[in-house]
Amino acid sequence: MRIAEMRTELKNIIDVLDDDSIAEMYSIATNSINVEGDDEWDNLDPEIKAKIEEGIRDLEEGRLIPLEVVMAEIRSKYGLNA
Repeated sequence: MRIAEMRTELKNIIDVLDDDSIAEMYSIATNSINVEGDDEWDNLDPEIKAKIEEGIRDLEEGRLIPLEVVMAEIRSKYGLNA
């Protein structure tokens, strides 16, 4: 997709969003632009950092669930076909 098409598509998406969604999109876009060149880790919310660190500890300590098991549970829970 060319840049001009991307701009048009973004404008079309924005036109149908509710106010809360537009505010969220604006925040995401401006945060993305503002952290350029910074260490993204330093700019993360402390709760998100804590969850990432928890996940790393789980990985290091072998507390893992194979993807196949997770996908099977999701398929079963939501009645999806394989």
